[in-house]
Amino acid sequence: MTNQLGGWSVSWQGVFGAGHVCCMGPANQIPPGTTVQKGITDADSNAVYAPDQASAVAAASTADAIVVAVGEKAYAEGLGDNPAPQLPQAQKDLITALEATGKPVIVVVIAGRPVGLGPAETANGVIMAYQGSTEAGKSVADVIFGNVNPSGKLPISWPSDAANVGGDFNGGAPSPLGDQPKFFDQLPGTGSGQGHAYNPLYPFGFGLSYTTFTTSNLSVTPSVSKNGTATAKFTVTNNGNRSGTDIVPVYVHQPTSAVVVPTQRLVGFTRVSLDGNASKDVTVTFPVSALAESQGDINASGPPTVEPGSYVVQLNKNTTTPYDVAVSAPFTVQ
Repeated sequence: MTNQLGGWSVSWQGVFGAGHVCCMGPANQIPPGTTVQKGITDADSNAVYAPDQASAVAAASTADAIVVAVGEKAYAEGLGDNPAPQLPQAQKDLITALEATGKPVIVVVIAGRPVGLGPAETANGVIMAYQGSTEAGKSVADVIFGNVNPSGKLPISWPSDAANVGGDFNGGAPSPLGDQPKFFDQLPGTGSGQGHAYNPLYPFGFGLSYTTFTTSNLSVTPSVSKNGTATAKFTVTNNGNRSGTDIVPVYVHQPTSAVVVPTQRLVGFTRVSLDGNASKDVTVTFPVSALAESQGDINASGPPTVEPGSYVVQLNKNTTTPYDVAVSAPFTVQ
């Protein structure tokens, strides 16, 4: 339970047992709740808890699948600062040993931020549970056993975790933890060398489900004033037999610009729930002012303005490839 509760839970640095020298809650104030272990054993009476690596590997011989919970303990503000957060080596060793058994391995990450996954990158499944509070274990079990069809999408970019930098001048090569922030990577031409482009392990907006979705028939207001609004219309289709919910981010690409802008800018999104093999036409309207940028010299002291010209609405495929465009539609700002 200590790991499921983040900073400012009971006390500044979380509940008792978070491993800090001060500022944690007292031992008698750990809130009750459902851990991942309890959530799984409550859902399946055949599930076996293994307290260490040796017993986990031994139990794997009769298991259908393995669930391993890893991650970080609670922290808040400066005590959690880390330029390259990653799973502890002991947790990486545990995952490696479990994957070596040949059984499917599902890794549950309990952390308040993306962390270097190491061997978990090749696991059969990864669930980002964040520090989901007292009932996170029940939610994780519901996803694992299929009681809930997950629909979450990453609200951040998950950095790559390469052992070494990629080849010279290969901007898309994976880079080690601690690379420059992914936000700056999205500005074309602002860096050089290995991995200087937007090269996340999992890009913003990525997330899997027990079904798959596609988008089609995209159209957008063909011409709009810089003070107006644009409307994108498209069709979302559930390609599987199971009902589910898709979250579709809507991006705008600006082919040419007076100042450097990200390759894609988020201007809206929609959440669509569909039965299996069903489709729905949806509409997303966004203000053109969302495309305003500060013009001028390096100080960027000018007021944000929308540059007239050509733009493109883009919807991406749900893959780990950045900017993997599924459908696009151009429009002009007057």
